[in-house]
Amino acid sequence: MILARNDEVLVRRHHGELTLVFDDTLYKLNAVGEDVWRMVDGKKTQGDLIQSMCGLYDADKGEIGSDIEGFLSDLIRDGLVFEK
Repeated sequence: MILARNDEVLVRRHHGELTLVFDDTLYKLNAVGEDVWRMVDGKKTQGDLIQSMCGLYDADKGEIGSDIEGFLSDLIRDGLVFEK
């Protein structure tokens, strides 16, 4: 499935950190989370995102995949990202 951002999420940079605001909740992203958020563009699948992240970071593909899947699951559960 293609992943897209919820247009109702407010995105702010505060003291160098990317912060997402949705439904009265703040989500502070680290550098990896920020990369994932940027790549969720309504054109890529979860597999595409994992492949792109493997190109950016020198880590085990299985570990990257597991981490990205968990992070995306949280974003979907909380309504910041949806599958289309």
